[in-house]
Amino acid sequence: MHALAAWSAASVLAHEYPGPLTQILAYGLATGVSAARVSGRNHFPSEVVVGSAMGWLIGRQAYKSHHDPELPGAGYGTFVHEPGPEGFPAAERGSPYVPIDSWVYPAFDRLAAMGVLNSGIVGLRPWTRKECSRLVEEISGEVDESNPDEAWRVYSALAANSRLTSKEKRLITSAWTPCMLA
Repeated sequence: MHALAAWSAASVLAHEYPGPLTQILAYGLATGVSAARVSGRNHFPSEVVVGSAMGWLIGRQAYKSHHDPELPGAGYGTFVHEPGPEGFPAAERGSPYVPIDSWVYPAFDRLAAMGVLNSGIVGLRPWTRKECSRLVEEISGEVDESNPDEAWRVYSALAANSRLTSKEKRLITSAWTPCMLA
């Protein structure tokens, strides 16, 4: 409790007055309180670490919630990356998961059974759409377009699905069943 209160106050003070001297004094005092609680055998070190982290986060949130951004001191760093007007860059966007009852899982299972797909992790599902695209790309080098066998037909369906719009994918997903692959 003491470490939490000390770090909360230190965080608010250090963010309100962002100079290096204020930060050294505020965080130094909070560190002293935390060390005193451990050395006095009043708390375990893990309790002090958790209390200190919670205190810092509570103080940061209190400052962020109540500080007028037009006043000085608002430009302190955060661990949270705020998206720009276009949203997050494409590399930072999460890929949504493919529903667990989707037809693509039996299709990938069938390709793995035929020996065409070697890196699909069967036990780790649901997969992301990005992982499914990677698997389709991996399969593209394994199937032979000149020999339109079952592996080629399954691959073609997966490849076509990865290039469709979301409306077309919904139509195919609702119409396509795993028995169509057999």
